[in-house]
Amino acid sequence: MGKAPGITARKILERYPKTYRRVMGILSGIEYGLLMGTDRSAVRAAGGLFANPDFHDGQVLVDAANKTITILDFGQAVPLTDSDRRLGLRLLRATANFDSPKAIRNWTREAFGVALSLEEVRGILASTDRMGRFVKLVAKIRSRGGRIPIGAVHWVMAVNRQLALSEKIGTHLEWK
Repeated sequence: MGKAPGITARKILERYPKTYRRVMGILSGIEYGLLMGTDRSAVRAAGGLFANPDFHDGQVLVDAANKTITILDFGQAVPLTDSDRRLGLRLLRATANFDSPKAIRNWTREAFGVALSLEEVRGILASTDRMGRFVKLVAKIRSRGGRIPIGAVHWVMAVNRQLALSEKIGTHLEWK
């Protein structure tokens, strides 16, 4: 396997911040559209949809001379269904403190057949970090025998990466 041409977008940021924001803004928009299911032409062109939980600017090579962008490391990408996306969104809503502890408790019972106490849910939501809450909720559901498709987990991780990237490039995604 040969080395892809170009330099990482992170290095572009150091030298040419305007170019970085333009390139990463375009790629972020495409990735976010795919994750949200709003970019149907790209889905058809690719023959399916995948969630890459580790898309970031260190995995984007820019070859300005040849006007080429290469995205690396799709090793963690998994197929993504609309059902995975909807479940991921529901998990993200729960861990972003959009829902009450009672609503989360009831939803986990209905969706996964898992009984969580209000105290357990409040303990999960007490974490100050959204992804920390997500990991704790998934771990609690799994420890009680609930099954969460890997596509839904990767979708949440990919959206979280997009939210972080949007802050870095100045687009500040509104996913609410």
